[in-house]
Amino acid sequence: MTASSKVSKGKKPARKKATKARTTKATARKRTATKKKSPARGVNEAQRLRMIREAAYFRAMKRGFQGGSPEQDWLEAEAEIEQQLKNENNK
Repeated sequence: MTASSKVSKGKKPARKKATKARTTKATARKRTATKKKSPARGVNEAQRLRMIREAAYFRAMKRGFQGGSPEQDWLEAEAEIEQQLKNENNK
């Protein structure tokens, strides 16, 4: 066996690693670009989601956890919180 045949059988080309690194960076940029930004200053995504979760819970509690759906509670709570945050920004 020659040295060149050992390299081609045993190792992957270095170019593959560079491609993977570029893909990883591109994926990271895409994830960052698609993150939803909160409309209110001082409220991060985790806080916004907590506010929505609590508002959805209170909606379900108000109707005695009977009827309705968790998805509808969430959507209505999300709209309510988004409106509150927009109003805070306009003050």
